[in-house]
Amino acid sequence: MKVDYGFREIGGLKYLYFPQIEELGWVVHAFTTRVGGVSPFPANALNLSYLRGDSKENVQLNRQRLLQALGIGDCPLVTLNQFHTDRVIIQGSRIAAEEPSGDALITDQPGIILAIQVADCAPILVIDRRNRVIAAVHAGWRGTAQRIVIKTLNTMKSHFGTMPADCRLAVGPTIDRCCYEVGKEVITLYKKNLPSWKDFLFLGSSDEGYLSLAKANIQQMREIGVAPEQILSADLCTSCHGELFFSHRGECGTTGRMMALVMMKQVKTQ
Repeated sequence: MKVDYGFREIGGLKYLYFPQIEELGWVVHAFTTRVGGVSPFPANALNLSYLRGDSKENVQLNRQRLLQALGIGDCPLVTLNQFHTDRVIIQGSRIAAEEPSGDALITDQPGIILAIQVADCAPILVIDRRNRVIAAVHAGWRGTAQRIVIKTLNTMKSHFGTMPADCRLAVGPTIDRCCYEVGKEVITLYKKNLPSWKDFLFLGSSDEGYLSLAKANIQQMREIGVAPEQILSADLCTSCHGELFFSHRGECGTTGRMMALVMMKQVKTQ
């Protein structure tokens, strides 16, 4: 697992990226921070979700700023109605008027931006380097327990021929065990569903534990056959770094949302 990442700031807007993805040459990607917007969380925040506590106009301007900073302002942005499941959506060339409901997006279409929204949950980007298929995954504790990253890779395999060994995956900033205490419900579910739970769920008393979402998803990537050197992780806790990231738990639910987004560049024809 590599932790080689960087931050880039354009016009006051700051985002995290992985050089190992940029070097592919045909992928645009970003894990946003809270820095560089116009939203009141508490001020000048880059909130990218239509939440209570912010205006539609602010969110639209923040999204516009982000896409312009990435040089993809003319491309369609596809987001999800996320509800903490293992539902995987395949995005074709036609963009629906309404958000589909699910927690992972896949496409083999260039020029379409896939985005998921987070404020502690694990944002994961998947790039099939051989077949040129991409995915964006929202993995909270429920989705992780349901193996959403494995189901995303299996869906890519069944529809596009993707093999895990050909993929490069990146896990963005997410809340870590240092700040993520979970209760009996989560502990029971993880013990039942994930045999390797001891690698990422650390027990305290009988009714509490501390969960690393990043480690849980990385373990699943390895189980399905992704090479360790193709797994990238920012290894940054959203709750610990409140100056950079929104954190639902760290800010007691009153906060904005970041995005993890990925797009394949259009192939230019002569």
